Amino acid sequence: MNRLPKNLLTLVVVCSLLVCFSCINITQASVDSSYEWSTLQYNEGRTGYTESPAPDSNQTFWKFQTGGPIRSSPVVAAGMVFVASTDGYLYAVNVTSGAKIWEFWIGTDANSPTVAHNKVFITSASGTAYAVDMYSGLEVWKKSLGEPAGFGAPLIVGTRVFVNGNTTVFALSEAVGVNLYSEKMPHAHGIATLGYDNSGSNSGLIISTVLRGTDIGLNGFEFREGTGRFWVTIAPCDAETIKNGVTIADDKMFAVVSNTNGTSTVCRLNDMGIRTWEHLLDGATEASAAFAYNTVYVPTGNRVYALEPENGTIEWSRPLDGEHSVSSPAVADGKVYFGLDNSYVYAFDAFTGDPIWTYKTEGTVESSPAISDGLLFVGSNDGNLYAIGTNLIPEFPSGTPMLILLIALPVVLIVYKRGLAKKLIR
Repeated sequence: MNRLPKNLLTLVVVCSLLVCFSCINITQASVDSSYEWSTLQYNEGRTGYTESPAPDSNQTFWKFQTGGPIRSSPVVAAGMVFVASTDGYLYAVNVTSGAKIWEFWIGTDANSPTVAHNKVFITSASGTAYAVDMYSGLEVWKKSLGEPAGFGAPLIVGTRVFVNGNTTVFALSEAVGVNLYSEKMPHAHGIATLGYDNSGSNSGLIISTVLRGTDIGLNGFEFREGTGRFWVTIAPCDAETIKNGVTIADDKMFAVVSNTNGTSTVCRLNDMGIRTWEHLLDGATEASAAFAYNTVYVPTGNRVYALEPENGTIEWSRPLDGEHSVSSPAVADGKVYFGLDNSYVYAFDAFTGDPIWTYKTEGTVESSPAISDGLLFVGSNDGNLYAIGTNLIPEFPSGTPMLILLIALPVVLIVYKRGLAKKLIR
């Protein structure tokens, strides 16, 4: 068997290594996130908890500037961050570089997006629901609701897209945006976020439940496969109004309500809507609760609370120097993150309540954070989308160096056989 010259083997190895190392600098627009955050507070139950690594430090990874305050909460999918700005655009931003991939004109302020079925679903404040192709940024469909949209993010249940109007919940077709059905709600003010529970009731009859806060309580929209739908209204807590979304986990529902005297109340409901406990909180909040590590987390303008879910006992609380909270917590990697009206983003130890870090923006933080692969994404009223932390996405897709090596080796051999390599070796 003929052996390759030693110098040629060296050339092959060196060339292959150079090609492999060069791939480290390849743009990462096509690298998907290991941990996605596809809707407000991570999932349909709005628990705010992900198993993703989360930032230990307040390092600025990048920031992306828009033309107006960002009250929308970002979502992360397929290596992109999606967020709406009051400048009228929905943006897709590269998760690792912060570079704009595309922008979609909505024309007015918009709510938080939800990503599903390769589409970005979002509602405008003026009352139009949109589906946008997540890769191209092109419109798939739009649907006028006939009334201003409520706050919150679209809720995807199978092929249904539930969106808030000011007084109505709409169920739209995911594929084409046709209104499948809609329901008026009494005294609805359009502020709360839809939540979803697929665990069923004690009777086993309820397949899924959509809940929405109103001035008088929670509206539960319960639908059964093949048997239609009906509404129930429950008044969960002794408080004036519910301006917050409902957090649903493990047959438990947690509602945070705003009181007119500047305090707030958090309460737990069972899956039949019966209140099991409530706890008065110091400070005003329009944030929803988060649920993780068998603990309920709620920030107000004055304090952040961690409560035991069975009876509402306070596990820990820490003082804050804000006045009002809108940003709902994100929980990951043993830490709790949220923003405040004093322009800061906070990180606390989820188990002890010890402060870990703060991060100052130049505007009020109403946006709820999203967490993916060691980075925290949050908007600010200073018009910037911030990525905070250290990126943990691999610099190139798994298997890329070996693939390049397999391609490079035959090329070098062909060059050698043609006699060109011999000249290079001399």
